[in-house]
Amino acid sequence: MDALIDFIFRKKNCQAEMYVEDSEFPCLVFVFLHDEELQNEFGEEIVVKTDFEQLLPKMDDFPALVELRKTVFGIIRNTERFLTAKRKWQLSKHA
Repeated sequence: MDALIDFIFRKKNCQAEMYVEDSEFPCLVFVFLHDEELQNEFGEEIVVKTDFEQLLPKMDDFPALVELRKTVFGIIRNTERFLTAKRKWQLSKHA
């Protein structure tokens, strides 16, 4: 686990663990949901695909999942682990 995140989805406080996989581009963030209702609807894990600036589409997108990914990405993008991965990618891009 890289970080524990808290977010509000559908007016409910939720929590998840995140793991940033930044060895390839675009970056993937694996999010392990703790909320039982979200697990029942979306599965235990969702994957957020990003270019470090925005959420990128995935083949399994459907409206409710996109909404959840957008909400989670809004939190992820401000975590220290994500910002570190972003800086690493920016430095490698200019090297």
